[in-house]
Amino acid sequence: WADYIHNAGDIATLQGKALNKRRNRRNKFLAEHPDYEYQRYTANDEEAVTDFILGKGCNEAIMRCYEIHQSITTVRKLAKFHQPAAIIKIDGRVVAFTLGEVWGNMLYIHIEKADREFPGLGETLASSFAADIINEQPQVELINREEDLGDEGLRQAKRAYNPIYLLNRYEFIPQ
Repeated sequence: WADYIHNAGDIATLQGKALNKRRNRRNKFLAEHPDYEYQRYTANDEEAVTDFILGKGCNEAIMRCYEIHQSITTVRKLAKFHQPAAIIKIDGRVVAFTLGEVWGNMLYIHIEKADREFPGLGETLASSFAADIINEQPQVELINREEDLGDEGLRQAKRAYNPIYLLNRYEFIPQ
């Protein structure tokens, strides 16, 4: 396994030739949805975020169902942990959610979900959250978007953000 490590400023601004496609998708979303709302998650958002995650469905894939269950469990306990999280709403409806954690100079993205009905929403969420965290905690220089779980679509999405390196992780199984 490998975690995808990115320059935080690159994700926040989506500047540079390598992120041109991500920036164009974000800009298209912004043009099509100028009234979208980005905001930090609060306890008042719990039900709407839970409904949003549940609405994504598990498609009978065991790992997908497990991931949805874990995400909802995390959202329900979020107030205890005081970790930064954010949502995006369109017409008052939650369409994206992200949760991170800052350790030293690195922001770890633990959960990031966006409704695929809105092209460019994922890029908007990622760049908005990164900029928000950097503004609040200027020591953040890196973003760890974590592993791809062996999912080819997730792998392509994470590589599309041009990681500066992959942090290899290993599992040792005693014999």
